[in-house]
Amino acid sequence: MPATNFPHGAHSYGSAICGFGNILTTGNIFWVDSGAANASDSAKNGGRDAPYATIAFGITQCTASNGDIVFALPGHSESITDATTWDNNIQGVSVIGVGHGGDMPTVTLSFQTATSITVTAQNITFQNLHFIMAESDITEAIDINNAFCTIRDCLFTESGGSAVDCIRANTSLANHLLVEGCRFYLPTASGTRVMSVNGVKSIIRNNIIYSDTTAASIRIASTATGFCYGNIVFNADDTADNVIKVQSTAQALVADNRVGNADTQANQVLLGTSSVGVENYACVVTEDLSGILDPPIV
Repeated sequence: MPATNFPHGAHSYGSAICGFGNILTTGNIFWVDSGAANASDSAKNGGRDAPYATIAFGITQCTASNGDIVFALPGHSESITDATTWDNNIQGVSVIGVGHGGDMPTVTLSFQTATSITVTAQNITFQNLHFIMAESDITEAIDINNAFCTIRDCLFTESGGSAVDCIRANTSLANHLLVEGCRFYLPTASGTRVMSVNGVKSIIRNNIIYSDTTAASIRIASTATGFCYGNIVFNADDTADNVIKVQSTAQALVADNRVGNADTQANQVLLGTSSVGVENYACVVTEDLSGILDPPIV
């Protein structure tokens, strides 16, 4: 069945109309569906009626800075077992999942702690994908090493595994990172952080996080600058003092976050000397109280 009732798709002024969401592009569109009977990682495939079998292969068929999109169809599933198979090294590629809930395309990371999805090119987007940790202590599920990476509306969960960092932008090249609208459910008590941000001009907003991490769920490193706002975060670890931590010389605005943890410690939102906080509320499970301003007004 074609993507539209038109055999060559629908276009408006040269831009492909995909039929869902606010998505327009003048670039190539490739389709991935592991469940299709004729799915194959062959250069002759990639159309809606003959899709690729893996997202990793679909990315290799894209053209840099062309606005190309790889769509993963409902029910698609894919496994990553190393740090080289899925290397996002072609600039300007978007990987977008189609489907909701149990139909959301899944990407399972397994086999070794070094397994990761690497981002080495600029302008990479992941949207509406379900990332599953199936190996213990994965060092970083998504390893970002270049600028303008966007992770939007994705789901991160565990299935017999865990991650030290789900998202690590731990290089000064990982600037202009945007993580928004994502959900993290990571209850295994072996992770260190959910995300670690080291680049400048980053935005972490409107995410929902449940984790059991020994350090802050969101860490903004000393060399970073940016904004962290509108997040709802609970850390089930009973020894972690901080839920959001901005290190000493980072320049960040941290605003309108709602955080809690299983510890009895205050300072769940820890701000460095070069950062500011606005209307962040924190609470702990040991007190039957609503959230209080954190850091408190002094």
